[in-house]
Amino acid sequence: SDHTLARRCRFATSRLKVESWDGQIAHDAGLSGLAERVVEILTHVAATLPQAWQNIVTKTDAHQWIHERSAESEVFTIRLPANGEIIGFLLIHVEAGPMPERLRLHIGYFLSESNWGQGLGGELVDGLVQWCNAAGDITELVGGVEPANIASAKILTRNGFQRADG
Repeated sequence: SDHTLARRCRFATSRLKVESWDGQIAHDAGLSGLAERVVEILTHVAATLPQAWQNIVTKTDAHQWIHERSAESEVFTIRLPANGEIIGFLLIHVEAGPMPERLRLHIGYFLSESNWGQGLGGELVDGLVQWCNAAGDITELVGGVEPANIASAKILTRNGFQRADG
């Protein structure tokens, strides 16, 4: 994968700050705090997420989850700038596009349950779309949504994503 994406993809919206978690997982204290937050968030939202993300209930589970996610995607923390609290995660899997210098990004994200229903998902996706447009080498964004998650699907279609079945 193209690790430069982790270095260069960072953006802020009016209520959110998004940046790679690489800096945080590079040291024990950061990793430990992140693992705690992963447990807190996933415990409540797992029902809307893939099977491999269920039953993350201990810090050991969370460390394993963090390790697995890092191996397959670039992962970004979604924070509230006011207090720095992590309220979710954005995962981006980078694929070569139609031309080598063009990238397709597969995106997924989730927010802590207490932050649902406030339009933050839409704000996140809008911010990401704007960042990609400015980046210049992103040709396509592909969003993955669990079929039961109607709200997330709506956010994507409202932000210009087109439904592709199969």
